[in-house]
Amino acid sequence: MITMLLAAQAFAHGNGNGNGGDARLRVDNHFDGEVEVLVDGRFVAMVPGDAAIDLQSRPGRHEVRVQRPGTGYVLTRTQLVLTPAALVVLPVEAPRTTIRIDNQGQIPLRLTLEGNNVWLVPRTVVELEVTSGNLDVTAMAHEPRGDFFAVERTVWVEPGQVASTVLRPDPTMIVVDNDDIFDMRVLVDGKDAGVVDGGDVRQIWVHPGPSVVTLIDPFGRIRSETRVVVQRGQESLIVVGDFHHDHDHHDHRPDGRPGDGRPDHGPGRGPTVVTVR
Repeated sequence: MITMLLAAQAFAHGNGNGNGGDARLRVDNHFDGEVEVLVDGRFVAMVPGDAAIDLQSRPGRHEVRVQRPGTGYVLTRTQLVLTPAALVVLPVEAPRTTIRIDNQGQIPLRLTLEGNNVWLVPRTVVELEVTSGNLDVTAMAHEPRGDFFAVERTVWVEPGQVASTVLRPDPTMIVVDNDDIFDMRVLVDGKDAGVVDGGDVRQIWVHPGPSVVTLIDPFGRIRSETRVVVQRGQESLIVVGDFHHDHDHHDHRPDGRPGDGRPDHGPGRGPTVVTVR
């Protein structure tokens, strides 16, 4: 708390000695930034962010205006009647304004702003109403094992203006290139990451670090378990090779008995797995 004894000419007509007949005005600033206090059109004090000051004045009616220095944006304006030896508290709240967030990355992000969650797909912009001041922006990316932090920052939101920030999270991914004719289900550390179709490629966003990638064919058989370590902003490529599905493999078991029409690759057969980068 800061107590200021104002000169009479700065606040109102009076002796300004802070005697028992003076009225007191407390400006309680709940906004993160500093504000100017003007009484009857004249500057009397600067209040830091998240602070309060006590002003002493002659009793009577006064117009009090609180504004941002530089921009002049008015946070509050009111008429107050100050009485002798009484304390009047004037709270100054942070106004609502707008922030524009641009996701220029390659992955969808779940934004957390003031306890609210908003999904933002790549190459899109969203405008949200927020409280001015220091705004904590958290953007999380989803991967098979759950959400993980992608971007975390504090953005200054000036009252009366549109703030903006650009998010460019570095994509960390595992790329599965399935050159086989069969679809493959992909597990990352045992968590389902979806299916990559035969002859197709699937990108899986992951948090940086080690991952165990398991590939399972349509018949429930594990075809590969590969441990990869992906650095932030990089990718690991896993190539699933062709299984040479010829007539014998489809129609006969390894012991020569007629098959059931499903491919049987025999003991030790599996995909060719290549880890790149």
